[in-house]
Amino acid sequence: MRWIPALRICVAASLLGGSAAHAANDSIRIGDWILRPHFSEQKDKKQKEKRLDRCTAQLTNADKITMIYSLDTHYMWTLELSNPSWNFPSGSKFDVSFGNRERGYFRQRVAALDPQLVRVLLPDSLNSFEAFRRVFKLDVVAGGLTTQFDLAYANQVLLALTQCVTKFGMTTKSKAAITAYLKSPIGPAAEANSDPAIVQEAFSLAGAIVAQFATQKIELLKLAAIAIVGMPLPIWLLSIAMPWAAAAVVVGAFAFFAPLVNAPIIGVLTVRTPAALRPKVMTAVMTVATLAGPLGFVAASQAISRVSIYTVFFVIAAVLNVGAVAFAAVLLRNRAAPDLVAMPDIAHG
Repeated sequence: MRWIPALRICVAASLLGGSAAHAANDSIRIGDWILRPHFSEQKDKKQKEKRLDRCTAQLTNADKITMIYSLDTHYMWTLELSNPSWNFPSGSKFDVSFGNRERGYFRQRVAALDPQLVRVLLPDSLNSFEAFRRVFKLDVVAGGLTTQFDLAYANQVLLALTQCVTKFGMTTKSKAAITAYLKSPIGPAAEANSDPAIVQEAFSLAGAIVAQFATQKIELLKLAAIAIVGMPLPIWLLSIAMPWAAAAVVVGAFAFFAPLVNAPIIGVLTVRTPAALRPKVMTAVMTVATLAGPLGFVAASQAISRVSIYTVFFVIAAVLNVGAVAFAAVLLRNRAAPDLVAMPDIAHG
């Protein structure tokens, strides 16, 4: 099924992040955001390479308040606010409300790092930044102050920060260590089963083997109807956060059902289509199937740049389930067609 490439790009995007192009001076602009890497001072003169401390993205609104997203080399996210007119006592803490009228507000503690800079004390930085991805306007309310930030480019900014750390966070030693790990007996080469693409292909192969035997014992349309209803069920699990390995198994489970749908459907099309129309029908079917892949990639990339990846998977699962039930109903309604014979009869005449 051609939905599988779209699912793979969504999973990869949700777990590995995206990409952004950096300018030659290591600073880029996305909308009104300015992104740049920050390097720690080198105390050891013998050390020739710079060491990345963090990558930041700054957005200054109409009230001259700057919001700062920061991602360090350990992939820890932080959120800070600054304004040159502030004069907070260092170490002081107070509550700030974030949100908007459509999605509601949540209160969070902030601490003053210096008189003009405060850091939001996020209990779970990953989930907090996931929430920021889903709003286009963010209101910040603290005491008598109310200000607003335009987060229209927040998705692209978060993805670019991830790429920034990946690009500049690598040192010669770490690159050598990773290369050695990849070639080591305990690296991915020795644990190929953990590779998501291989997991998917393994499940797909298993489904093809099962389909080979199932088509000989179960009516083709009945088998296709059962498989197409079961196929999208694992995708519901991708609407919640899970480890990469678990997500690979979920996509693999989806791939397992593909041969159980394709094999009987191709068999039925071959048998029931009149010989004169068969070339045109099969060409049309293969053309639609081929176009579904690229269209899935385009739709998935556009969707995950605008809404939460978990929302995308929820919608995909819902659409696939509704379509599967409708398609299965049509298949079962035509089970009794007189020209539909069992697979052994097709094979042996």
